Amino acid sequence: LYLDNQLRWSLNGGFSMGRNREVNYTTRYNKSVPIKNNDKYLRTYRTWFAEVGFRPAIKTKHTFGVSYSYENFADTIFKLNPFFSPGSHIIRSPEITYQLSYNDVDFIPYPKKGYLGEIIIRKKGFNHPLNLWQMTVKGSGTWPVGLNYFVNLRAVGMVKLPLRQSYMTRQFIGNDDHYLQGYEYYVIDGVAGGYTKATLARPICNTHLKIPSKQLKRLNYIPLKIYAKTFADAGYVYSKTPGENQLTNKILYSGGVGLDIVIFTDFVLKIEWSFNRLGENGLYLHKRDYF
Repeated sequence: LYLDNQLRWSLNGGFSMGRNREVNYTTRYNKSVPIKNNDKYLRTYRTWFAEVGFRPAIKTKHTFGVSYSYENFADTIFKLNPFFSPGSHIIRSPEITYQLSYNDVDFIPYPKKGYLGEIIIRKKGFNHPLNLWQMTVKGSGTWPVGLNYFVNLRAVGMVKLPLRQSYMTRQFIGNDDHYLQGYEYYVIDGVAGGYTKATLARPICNTHLKIPSKQLKRLNYIPLKIYAKTFADAGYVYSKTPGENQLTNKILYSGGVGLDIVIFTDFVLKIEWSFNRLGENGLYLHKRDYF
């Protein structure tokens, strides 16, 4: 909801509530381990948030947010993992956030030139048992090179303080929008680390799909662009308590080739064949992503 005619100030908010019969209670061998109970709810939650946005210029935006969540977990989860959460099975967590976003690209859904940046600072909880400071920094740059080629470099860094966190606040790669190509089937928990991605791509097809339709003439010609690419990723995630997770506290790397398909000007489908440090390879599908 915009608050002024210049579209500089905006307001956003939401509320959600629900219950789960299945909950991931730990990570073992870099796989989420769930517990399920068909006769009982293992998690009940309620959460709300409110955000105020300020865009002083077209490329930069500041977002200030507050939120509050209430979660109630069954005792069964703590019997399986005593370090699941900081404190009791009822977790009340107020949170404040600040986000600075910068966008200077030629085409937001699939940039071929320009820069993107983001800094997020979170404070979750204010005293014992939950007291988390988190900072996440993201950056992306894309440059044309040679004839029709372009290079994209992306980097993400994150740190959580204090460094000793419970299972609930240790999630990193494999959660939210954080992932490494070639490690899509793994989750890598930690309190500090980052990763980089490098991509070299070029267009191989620029055409339209013709769909006869008298009722929807605007959809008679659907733009279609296909880009061929090769890519390489590298990353590292640190944890004070890695346990049985063999990918934590180790250099991670992967690479591969793929196709990026852009339809309707803003729908992006990524088809990738990736190889990782474990000697595994596979075909993966992704939607549009910035980082």
